[in-house]
Amino acid sequence: CTKCIDKRKVVRRLLQYVKPYRKLTFVVLFLSIIVTALPLIPPMLTKTLIDDVIATRSLDDLWKIVMALVLIYLFDGIFSGFRGYYLSKLSNSIIFNLRTKAFESVQKLTLKYYDKRSTGSIMSRVSNDTQRLQSFMITLTQSVIIQLLTLIGIMVFMFYMDWQLALLSIIPVPIVIFGSQIYAEHMRPRYRRIWRRMSRMNAILGDSIPGIRVIKAFTGEDRVIEKYTKQGEDLLNEHLTAAVKSSIYSPLITFLVVLGSILIWGLGGYWVITRPDRLSVGSLIAFINYAGRFYGPVQFFANFNDQLQQASTSAERVFEILDADPEPNLGKGNYIENLQGKIEFENVNFSYEKGKNILKNISLTVQPGETIGIVGSTGSGKSTLVNLILRFYEPTEGRIKIDGHDIADIDIDFLRKNIGYVLQEPLLFRDTIANNIIYSKPDATIEEVIDAAKVANAHKFIIKFPDGYDTEVGERGGRLSGGERQRVSIARALLNDPRILILDEATASVDTETEKQIQEALEQLMKG
Repeated sequence: CTKCIDKRKVVRRLLQYVKPYRKLTFVVLFLSIIVTALPLIPPMLTKTLIDDVIATRSLDDLWKIVMALVLIYLFDGIFSGFRGYYLSKLSNSIIFNLRTKAFESVQKLTLKYYDKRSTGSIMSRVSNDTQRLQSFMITLTQSVIIQLLTLIGIMVFMFYMDWQLALLSIIPVPIVIFGSQIYAEHMRPRYRRIWRRMSRMNAILGDSIPGIRVIKAFTGEDRVIEKYTKQGEDLLNEHLTAAVKSSIYSPLITFLVVLGSILIWGLGGYWVITRPDRLSVGSLIAFINYAGRFYGPVQFFANFNDQLQQASTSAERVFEILDADPEPNLGKGNYIENLQGKIEFENVNFSYEKGKNILKNISLTVQPGETIGIVGSTGSGKSTLVNLILRFYEPTEGRIKIDGHDIADIDIDFLRKNIGYVLQEPLLFRDTIANNIIYSKPDATIEEVIDAAKVANAHKFIIKFPDGYDTEVGERGGRLSGGERQRVSIARALLNDPRILILDEATASVDTETEKQIQEALEQLMKG
């Protein structure tokens, strides 16, 4: 429910990410005040130039005003340059922090969270939504204050010069503010729909790139293009609908702003002509200059609610990731000394969805040093047993013990470091062969990597590559064959010398001869 979003809470929470950069924020703010104040001086100098200098034909005063204007704009340019740099540094630092925290949270979420959401949707939150928040954070930390100070400063000058014209100039302001509220209410659900359409497009993109071989194998290029285009058209239509509303709102606001200026021109011009003692030409020009600048902050605050609504939608998506429950690690810091590897299932039930049990009252014991095979039809729950041992999911009922300890009470990192796991579908990262093997033990030596590769019968084919262990495997290991990828993943699992080894049909992708060699090597490795 987008209307339920408390925008004040969103703003307060976003400001928490500014706290680590308070000093930099104040530096930028100080520079912003200078950059805001300097342009307010020239209109007053213009008034003096027209009413006094030109009227008296004083060349000395003329050159003084010209030099003053040169210095003002020179310093304004210098301070603007510094402000631009530090503002960029501030905004990029804030968004780097937010994006890093979002990515960190993504890594620590449960697999159940990923089961319910597409890859493209999560990517959109970490990338697109944080990017949208970047511009809003600048608006929030700098522009709001600067525009407010500008508004106050201009109003002081305007009322000082002529309070009646000043009152006349603010007549359109309530209408502009009221109109912006109505506009924001209409646009709120539109931004939400735009986000959903964008998320669906990213989901299609996220599926099509990793699955490009399947798409090409079944000549599905046209189908996926059509699917992506359909979502793109929906997004385009949403943008166009939003553009129609914006094309009505923006010119209307501009007309109201211009109307205020026309009123000043009309009444001010009338006074200059009929009552020159009431208002001079220089004062009128200076006042019009200030009035033109006055409506800039007015329009800013009129549109700010619209920006806030867009940012609230993005913030909600990012905060959903940040607030999602991470994997529970109730046994943090609890280790088992001299882990043997006895595994016990005690009356374990499990279901991915309520009412649909995959495992029903499972009890079994695997003794240390014992090798067992789990046999069953597709969908009978073989891989689910593995997922429960690794605590990817928690049992619905019952418990699982290792060496007599409930795995829920064991440190989850310790548990997984002592389990070597080879997936049914090997997945390699876009990196070198060596770095893919070393992933299970980052501090391993190259000798240990080679030994693990030899046990997995991978060393021979690795050294045939020109770059050997430094060979890049490509996207998801695409440069290697299925059997080669599987042997690298087996080497990765063996490198850490795990106490428990789980092979989820790990030799399904290798030929019979290689499978025999791997089994013989594993028998040697598993002794003891």
